[in-house]
Amino acid sequence: MKKLSKSVFGVRSNSILNPSHDTKFALSIFTFVLLLILVPSRNFANIIVTAPVNGQNICSIKAANGGSPAYTKLNTITISEAANVDFGFSTGSALVLKLSAPSGWQFNTSSVLQYNFTSGRNISAVGTALNGLNSTTLIINVTGKKTDLFDAFTIDGLEVQPITTGSSNGNITASSATNFTGITTGSAGTNFATLSIQSAVTPSVTIAASQSGTVCSGTLLTFTPAILNGGSTPTFQWKLNGSIAATGTTFTSSSLTNGDQVSVTMTSSAACVSPATATSNIITASVNPLPQGSLTANGPFCATGTGQLTWTATAGTGPFTIIYNDGVANRTQTNVVSGTPFEVSSNPLTNSTTYTLVSVTDNNGCTRNSGFTEGFTTITINPLQQGSLT
Repeated sequence: MKKLSKSVFGVRSNSILNPSHDTKFALSIFTFVLLLILVPSRNFANIIVTAPVNGQNICSIKAANGGSPAYTKLNTITISEAANVDFGFSTGSALVLKLSAPSGWQFNTSSVLQYNFTSGRNISAVGTALNGLNSTTLIINVTGKKTDLFDAFTIDGLEVQPITTGSSNGNITASSATNFTGITTGSAGTNFATLSIQSAVTPSVTIAASQSGTVCSGTLLTFTPAILNGGSTPTFQWKLNGSIAATGTTFTSSSLTNGDQVSVTMTSSAACVSPATATSNIITASVNPLPQGSLTANGPFCATGTGQLTWTATAGTGPFTIIYNDGVANRTQTNVVSGTPFEVSSNPLTNSTTYTLVSVTDNNGCTRNSGFTEGFTTITINPLQQGSLT
């Protein structure tokens, strides 16, 4: 019978019963492969960089040439291993990470930098290199001695600023990162923080009164603002003739006089505005005075007489409508001219009567109901003398 000759690892099956040199070689190869599977090796992954987000939409007024130049302090930048050998330390070695600001941006050379890491692990020190911070570069030394534990470190306090109000968006990246596994260098490399700018908006405010045109003295007027780019919680200073009269979202007054001027200054709460305040239009009050004056009467009379009343105005525009009370009812007299007498409604009079003003309305429609200079008067009827002749 013919023997089968099926091979396993290059060894014929019929050779297993009779070990030969080929069989021993195949067993050696098998053992080596098995050791590769069972014995752990150095596994590399990619370092994880957690970038802050508060470098985005920085207001253009904070630029070096902006209206209110200022640096922005970035939140924490975290750099952590995904595998315990991603920080490629040799015994007592220091890794060097060199970060670069994007074009059009700068670092604050006075940034108070803080580095944090977990003590007792592989990292023994993190710090800024000597003369390692300038307007475009931050050089960080990371010292360690082993690669058997997972490590991470953080960067806090780095301050950034756009150089111009038109600076382009960009990322903080590494220009060199030797032995930091997975950190790619160059302007298109690993992102440590995205920096971007937003243009400032201009706030504005206009005001309107609850009644337009000319009003009567004592009319309650409410002034309301219409705002643009005021933010969610703008504040207001209402001014009357240039002096602060109130704060709040509206201004209300019933004591304006003719020629008074009302305006408001708004301070915006929006995150990115320039300037921060806006001043409204000016509304000049047109106010007609309430009629004012005195009521007088003719007389006295003996026994009877024709009573007349006279309204003498010191304010208001005639002719006037007078409502007076004669002790019996309210009486209305229209088209009254100041200083010109008009007859009372109950002539001829036979008894003394007191007349009291109820209201006076002038030709502008302004009405006074109280506070007259002289608000009442009396027509006196004297009785005829009675007696006898002896």
